[in-house]
Amino acid sequence: MKNSIVDFGEYSSLIRMDFQKINFVICAVHLVFLTIYLVLNVPFLFWMNLFMASLSLFYLLILKNNNFLLFYGLIFCQVTAVIIMTTTVLGWDAGVQHYLVIFPAFVFTVVRGWQKYAVVIISGVSYFGLYKWVPEATGAVSEEVMSSFYIVNIAGVLLVLVFISNLYGKTTQKILNELNDLSRIDPLTKILNRRSMYQYVNKARKKKIQSYLLLIDLDDFKNINDKWGHECGDMVLIHCAEVFRQFTKEKGRAARWGGEEFLLLLYAKNKDEALGKAEEIAETINKKRTFFYQQKEVPLSITGGMIALDPVIHTEKMINAADEALYHGKQRGKNQIVYAGSFKNNEKIDNLG
Repeated sequence: MKNSIVDFGEYSSLIRMDFQKINFVICAVHLVFLTIYLVLNVPFLFWMNLFMASLSLFYLLILKNNNFLLFYGLIFCQVTAVIIMTTTVLGWDAGVQHYLVIFPAFVFTVVRGWQKYAVVIISGVSYFGLYKWVPEATGAVSEEVMSSFYIVNIAGVLLVLVFISNLYGKTTQKILNELNDLSRIDPLTKILNRRSMYQYVNKARKKKIQSYLLLIDLDDFKNINDKWGHECGDMVLIHCAEVFRQFTKEKGRAARWGGEEFLLLLYAKNKDEALGKAEEIAETINKKRTFFYQQKEVPLSITGGMIALDPVIHTEKMINAADEALYHGKQRGKNQIVYAGSFKNNEKIDNLG
């Protein structure tokens, strides 16, 4: 039975919220109709709607366990039974039978396997069975009431279809947005990943935006992992990523490049401005008493290699140059920003320092 429901995985909470809204709407509709049947003195339909409305509490427990197929099946059986009994009591002209089109319209988005075909077949058989065997009117209510019922129920069917379509559309868009974020964002640090950063760098090259690439490596990160554990290492990455994000949220972009490496795209008018911002970032990371793990200070520092963005030079080549500058900084003692120079005639000018 579990294999019959579409696997929503980590998006189950979104689907559960949608079904809870549907459950609430169905309960509200039952309460409205039981009031109407009380006024019209149709006791059987009054008690039936009261019982069906009370089932909503039971359905909440089912949804709490993410048993969506069971919920869908019970709601389908409940609503179908209500439609059949109400149409039998009032007659075809009340228009209640038209609600049978709702479940087949959405069953393929929720259920897979033979169950979805069962829903379509049961709905179709019920509809045509009512058409064949139920009279146009039974006399349970007046003709004027029957005419009003028909208009109300046709409008109700349309409103329910619009409501569920809107619900489904919004949830689908939320899932698509989250999937898009997953493809763009590093799951640990919540900043851009390598793939997304390439897009921003190439966009800056194409638009010839004055900017600089800063490749950063966290100094002695392996020692942090060895001494404090990988949980501490992850927290360090998250902490540093937040610093980089704050410094680039208005004038640049920050991405986790891999492991303990980060790549920053800095929008700056000139080399001095870019280096000044890079030094400020390094000072913020290196500042004492900025990061604690288990109430103990963990000393942090970074080494960075910077290169001016050139629209005619391939992105990978510029990143390699920044990486060379970074390596040079590591060799010179770490905890520093090294400027790699620029390119001339497609050849890097050796300007490390």
